[in-house]
Amino acid sequence: MITILLSLSIFFNAAISKGPGEVYICNNHKTDKYHLSPTCKGLRNCQFKIVKISAQTAKNKKMSLCAWEGKKSK
Repeated sequence: MITILLSLSIFFNAAISKGPGEVYICNNHKTDKYHLSPTCKGLRNCQFKIVKISAQTAKNKKMSLCAWEGKKSK
């Protein structure tokens, strides 16, 4: 029983800390921010196509989370 509870605890901790799998960016080739939602306020002025990319790709490109998204999570 303890083994099952320990296994479930590890599984849920891993799932919670995983973070977003896909994020959204304005495809203007200059952006340095990513967004968790395609309807984020930070994407309103995007004059280019909004594209979905993996969160890992965004991090590899040294992108950071949009300030509007950060406010929602607090």
